[in-house]
Amino acid sequence: MSSQPLISIIVPVYNVELYLPKCLDSLINQTLDNIEILLINDGSTDSSANICDDYAANDKRVRVFHIANAGVSNARNIGISNATGDYLMFIDSDDWIDVETSRIAYDKAVSSGAEIVFWSCYKEEPGKSFKVTYLENHSEFLVNNDVEKLKRRCIGLLGPELADPVKTDAFNTPWAKIYLRSFVLDSGVLFKERKKVGMEDVLFNVQLFQKLTKVAFLPEYFYHYRMDNPTSLTKVDTDAIFSKFNTLFDEMEMIPQKEDEIIAFRNRIAVSIINLILSITSKNNKVGFSKTKKKIDEILYDPRISNALNQLELKFFPIHWKALFLAAKYKQGLML
Repeated sequence: MSSQPLISIIVPVYNVELYLPKCLDSLINQTLDNIEILLINDGSTDSSANICDDYAANDKRVRVFHIANAGVSNARNIGISNATGDYLMFIDSDDWIDVETSRIAYDKAVSSGAEIVFWSCYKEEPGKSFKVTYLENHSEFLVNNDVEKLKRRCIGLLGPELADPVKTDAFNTPWAKIYLRSFVLDSGVLFKERKKVGMEDVLFNVQLFQKLTKVAFLPEYFYHYRMDNPTSLTKVDTDAIFSKFNTLFDEMEMIPQKEDEIIAFRNRIAVSIINLILSITSKNNKVGFSKTKKKIDEILYDPRISNALNQLELKFFPIHWKALFLAAKYKQGLML
C-alpha cells in the first residue's frame, strides 16, 4: 500500500473453511482499494489457516495473525490493537459484504464527521435471502441521527418498541458498522470475554455508544449474514447462560443512566427471558425435563428478573408475547 489504510477490516477466523473464501473475496474486491484486512486465525483445526495464508500471499493488504484459540472477543481485540486504518470494520468470517461497502461507508463517515456509521443487512438462508432493517418501526432515530435516543436504544426497549422484543439487540452487532479507530481507542472500550458475559457484542456497543457524539445511518443493505452455519461464532452458547446474562447486567448497571434508560434497562432484563428460555429448552441442551424445569424456576424467582417482569408494561405486546410474559410474571415454569 502506498499510504496508511483508510479502513482496517477485522475478521476473526475459526473453522470456517467452507465459507471463508466467499467472505475474503468480498473484501479483497472492495471498490475502496486503500484498506487492510486483518485475519485473526483463532486456532482453527481445519484448513482455514491455510486459506488465510494463501490470500495473504496474493494480496499485500491481507495480514494474518495465527493465535491459540481464545475466543472471538480476544480475536477482535487483537485486531483492534494491530489495526492502522482510520476506521475499523468487523466482519464474521462466514458472512460477506457488498463490494462498494467500504467506499460508501468511508465517504459517509468523512462527510458527516460521525464516529460510527451503520447500515442494514440481508439474512441469508439456502436459496433465499431477506432484508433486515435496524429499528424498522422507529425510523425517526435513523433519519435524525438522534444520538441520545440511540444511546438509550442500545440499552433496551421503550413503549411501542416492545411490540417486537426480539429486536432488542438488532442494533448491537459489531458488524454492519464502521467505527472511527481513534474514537474506539480513546474510549478504552474492548470486547469482554464471551465466556463471562455471553453477549460481548452487546456490551461493546452499549459502552461505546455512551461516549458517542455523532452517528450516521446508511439506508443500504450491505451486510450478508449467513444463517446456515452450525458452527457460527454468533450461535448462543447454552452453557451457564443465566450466569453470563447476570454478568452482562452487572456490567450494564455501571453505566450512568437517565430515567428512560433505567426503564429501558429494566425492560431488557425482562425480555431476556426469551433468550434464556429458548436456550435452556433447546434440543441441543440435553439435561432432562426435571433439570430444565428447575433451571427455568431459578430464573423466574431470581429477584432481578422477577422485579423486571413485575414492572414490564404488557400493553404493547402482541398476544403471543403477552402470554409468554404473563406466564413468566406469574412463575408458570411448566407453561414456559
